[in-house]
Amino acid sequence: MAIFSPVVYSVTIWGRLGMCIVALLLGHILFSLIFAIIGFTAFIFVEVWALRRLLEDTVQFLSGALLPIALFPDPLKKIAEILPFHYLYDFPLQLLLKEEVAQTTIISIFLGIIAWIGVFGLLLHVVYKLSVRFCVVQGG
Repeated sequence: MAIFSPVVYSVTIWGRLGMCIVALLLGHILFSLIFAIIGFTAFIFVEVWALRRLLEDTVQFLSGALLPIALFPDPLKKIAEILPFHYLYDFPLQLLLKEEVAQTTIISIFLGIIAWIGVFGLLLHVVYKLSVRFCVVQGG
């Protein structure tokens, strides 16, 4: 915290930190839903390590964890902003480190996170129902 103190300490420090914490929590929910979907597909497809690895690498690259999204070329940046992965790392860092972020932008991004959580929650429900149907238990 002491390293970022010149950037973070401003008039709205508690507002920024609060929004950043909420963004991190919503991002964690989104991340958990995505990987729960992969986990439930293991009941349908016995081996899911390749799908999990592909998803982990895609999330790491397109979320800004490996390389900041601001450094991406424009076509790749647009793809990264359409997909939900930038809510995991890039958006909370923008909230914390940018000088000025418009309130309408913040509200629209939070609504986007909530919408993606709804989409992945619905998809998880569908995958769960399919996985229960395909589940085979052997032994006692």
